[in-house]
Amino acid sequence: MSLLLVEAQPRIPAVHNNPTTEEDLLVVAVSVTDADGNPREGLTDANVNFTLVTGGLSGTVDDFVDVDSGLYGLQFSAGQPATAGGPFPSFLNSLNVFAVAITDGSDNGQTLVQINVSGRP
Repeated sequence: MSLLLVEAQPRIPAVHNNPTTEEDLLVVAVSVTDADGNPREGLTDANVNFTLVTGGLSGTVDDFVDVDSGLYGLQFSAGQPATAGGPFPSFLNSLNVFAVAITDGSDNGQTLVQINVSGRP
């Protein structure tokens, strides 16, 4: 078993609107390297666990995309409408902390990422 070094940073602004579905999307850049600093390539959705630790967001991981050597894009969709009867899923304004855990065989690593959602309806 080896340690994976995981770093995560939200897109600024953290939330943007999907022009196709009108739902809110949260995009996080995730860097994964081994203990020697070599990029870990070939990871997929099955290798990531993105879990809310504190805050008010709910939703699902839609995509975990290999962008470049060891750099991935994680897309997280809103889980419920912002208001009862709201037409599209959207995030509520809140300060949130997520755990990002990566497992690849017996290798694993994790980090926390703080995401402040503001300016939403």
